[in-house]
Amino acid sequence: MPEEYYLITLEAIDKGLLCGALLRATAPLTIQAMYKKMREKFIAGRARWFDFTNKSALYFDINIKRGKEGKATQLKAKELGYIYKLDSVVLAFEDDPEIPYEVVKIGVITDELDAFKDITNGTSVKMKLM
Repeated sequence: MPEEYYLITLEAIDKGLLCGALLRATAPLTIQAMYKKMREKFIAGRARWFDFTNKSALYFDINIKRGKEGKATQLKAKELGYIYKLDSVVLAFEDDPEIPYEVVKIGVITDELDAFKDITNGTSVKMKLM
């Protein structure tokens, strides 16, 4: 990865672990706030699907309260985005998922997403630095 990045893991209880990276170039102030919070502990939230029947995008609140930053974009499969209106991180399971809010790409997941495909609403998800 050519730009500065932070290696992370996403962990869901009884579901597994996904490895990935946050990319500072896309939304540097948002990523910096997330990095600062993860250095102290970790970021945890309850997972929710935008559409439980489709399961194309999973999101969880992160409680950093950043405003709009960066250019809104469509996510591809295995990409992470930040939704400033919900103060949430979203994980795309397929290309161009239907997300009813503006999303800024903030990272990528390097592992296969199969372990997270059967997460139910309300499952705790933790994002940590590696």
